[in-house]
Amino acid sequence: MSVYNHGQETLAGSELALNDGDSKNVVLALSKSEPGHHMLVTRVRDEKGNLLDQTTQDFMLVDQTAPTDYDFVFPTGVENYTEGTKVLASDGAIYQCKPFPHSGYCKQWSPTATQFEPGTGSHWDSAWNKLN
Repeated sequence: MSVYNHGQETLAGSELALNDGDSKNVVLALSKSEPGHHMLVTRVRDEKGNLLDQTTQDFMLVDQTAPTDYDFVFPTGVENYTEGTKVLASDGAIYQCKPFPHSGYCKQWSPTATQFEPGTGSHWDSAWNKLN
């Protein structure tokens, strides 16, 4: 298996032999990690080296040093949400709690009552403004 960046530069690789039905955890250390599109390519070969199967899994690396522009990852701290609170929602967007009298809706959430969940609830726009 190999990891490539978007420019198809090899960043890590590993080969291992497995018997049918076996599995093994593999850790690959990338030679460099930059934000953006990457691919994990897995190749299955028989004992003679003939290629039997190949799969590609796309994934994104994100810059972890970028400052956060939100106060909470929704629904963490939901009981503390007030007017102006910014949250990172499950859709990856940032939402800001609307001013009074709508701000009371921002903290009305539970796993079975999701109508005000930012971006996905049936009435999310009654409580939240989408910022990005």
